Amino acid sequence: MTSAALFTGIEAAHVREQMGVLGRFLAEPGVLEVLSNEAGRVWIETTAGWTERDMPEL
Repeated sequence: MTSAALFTGIEAAHVREQMGVLGRFLAEPGVLEVLSNEAGRVWIETTAGWTERDMPEL
């Protein structure tokens, strides 16, 4: 079950809006967790392990 499957209709739209730019990572296949501990950087856990991505918009 994906995180989006937990919500329906208006609830799902609200969750996506509140997640902002980080929400796009949860839509990627295999993503388990998204972390942001400092401005401009995101860590993403997938079934293949952890990766770091730059996100200047944060």
